Amino acid sequence: MTSDNHRYSANPGVHVLCAGIGVGLLNLPSIVTVGFYFDRRRALANGIAICGTGIGTFVFAPVASYLVSEFGWKVG
Repeated sequence: MTSDNHRYSANPGVHVLCAGIGVGLLNLPSIVTVGFYFDRRRALANGIAICGTGIGTFVFAPVASYLVSEFGWKVG
C-alpha cells in the first residue's frame, strides 16, 4: 500500500477532490444541528454557525504555526 502513495500524491485532482469533500462535510453538521434546535430565526442561527468555520480557520493558522515552531513538524 505504501509503495502506491507516490502515484496518488502527484495527482492534484485527488487533493482537490478530498479537500472539496472535507470542506463540504465541515459545514453540514452545523447546519443540520442548528436546524434541529431553532424554529424561529433559523437563518440567523445558521449564519452564526457558518461564521464559526471562518473564525476557526482564522484562529487555527497562528495556533498551528506556534505548535510547529514549538514542537516541530514531526513529533514522536
